Amino acid sequence: MSNQVLLETRGLSMDFPVKKGLFQRTVGKVRAVQEVDLTLGRGQTLGIVGESGSGKSTLARTIIRLLTPTSGQILLDGQDIGSLPPSRIDLSIRARMQMVFQDPYSSLNPRQRIYKILEEPLEVHQPFMNSGQRRTLVNEVLQTVGLDPDLGRRFPHQFSGGQRQRIAIARALTLNPDILIADEAVSSLDVSIQAQILGLFEKLQAERGLSYLFISHDLSVVRHISTQVLVMYLGRVMETAPRDTLFTGYRHPYTQALMSAVPRVPKEGVTVPPRILLKDDLPDPANPPEGCVFHTRCVYAQELCRKVRPKVTEIGPGHKIACHFPLEG
Repeated sequence: MSNQVLLETRGLSMDFPVKKGLFQRTVGKVRAVQEVDLTLGRGQTLGIVGESGSGKSTLARTIIRLLTPTSGQILLDGQDIGSLPPSRIDLSIRARMQMVFQDPYSSLNPRQRIYKILEEPLEVHQPFMNSGQRRTLVNEVLQTVGLDPDLGRRFPHQFSGGQRQRIAIARALTLNPDILIADEAVSSLDVSIQAQILGLFEKLQAERGLSYLFISHDLSVVRHISTQVLVMYLGRVMETAPRDTLFTGYRHPYTQALMSAVPRVPKEGVTVPPRILLKDDLPDPANPPEGCVFHTRCVYAQELCRKVRPKVTEIGPGHKIACHFPLEG
């Protein structure tokens, strides 16, 4: 594992216009991602957690440039790819970041055999390869993810959910990327299959030195696989810290609420912290609250929280928080 920074975002924001009327005039905007700073080291895993609607998936799609950011920088090995229009993003940059989507049932083309699905990235990015070379590489990546190459003749509907997710991972590996973005990649799988896929992710990271952006709402999964964790709420970073620091010494009230929702088995002599139920629903991202975006649901909110947006400040080595009144350590 290296301390070398591979990917970094600075003030990254992504807005979507709200259009209404016959002429589809823009009447507002949804602020899906707001001024996100993150750092991913080579060979490391950054876990991104938060409720549904917190902006996790939009952040991932913006980083990989499926979306063009409204503002901010996306630095890949120091090169700002966030300001480049889609037409100027080189194929070599695309190849370095690949994505595994949440639903293995819809992320694979049902009309194509597995061999064709896995060869397609090679046809686009490495047109100089002949069909024999492509087939050899496809067989290798299928073996790498634990599948028999002979299965490449089948269609996606002939596989289980876990097998389909292995195929999706194999497709991402064909271009030998530096960064793999997993967007809820195990959430739709049974627990036993989740463990197998997580084991595969760890194996690939050890063998290939991959860096992961691992998005999940399951804190136990994030704790297992991540080296660093970033907590998002309504498009903003609430807290970020090394994994062990966050899970044993979190300081933000929102992180506390997320941790309290994790099921725990009572043990003799160990006090289980009370469940913290957040009041109200997630605010409308098209009309976010003034001040701290979490203040409408925070049990510790004070007048300052309602008026002034807290800055992200470092309170320990690699531990940053956006809160006026952090919890006691």
